Amino acid sequence: MPCLCCVMATDSQLKNLVRFSTNPGASYILGIDPTLNLAKFYVTVTTFTYTHVVNNSTRISPTFFGPMFVHTEKSYESYYYCFSKLLKLEPKLVNITTVGTDG
Repeated sequence: MPCLCCVMATDSQLKNLVRFSTNPGASYILGIDPTLNLAKFYVTVTTFTYTHVVNNSTRISPTFFGPMFVHTEKSYESYYYCFSKLLKLEPKLVNITTVGTDG
């Protein structure tokens, strides 16, 4: 392990990520935002669009939080470790079709 890392995910989050982010016929984005600093830690948040719910007036589906990672380094090794652990929790996530990030 390259640094102190913690992967946090519920079974429901993993199930919904597979449902909404691995469908090749739909382009739902798994958002990844590694910019939250919490003292000496970084918090990487993932988000996804929950397409089974739609706002009646805007016709837009809500964005839900996905798994989160708490880590002490913003390095390739740190992210590799976190996402590898996520794939061990839910191997079907290897089929994610689209990922978006701001950095």
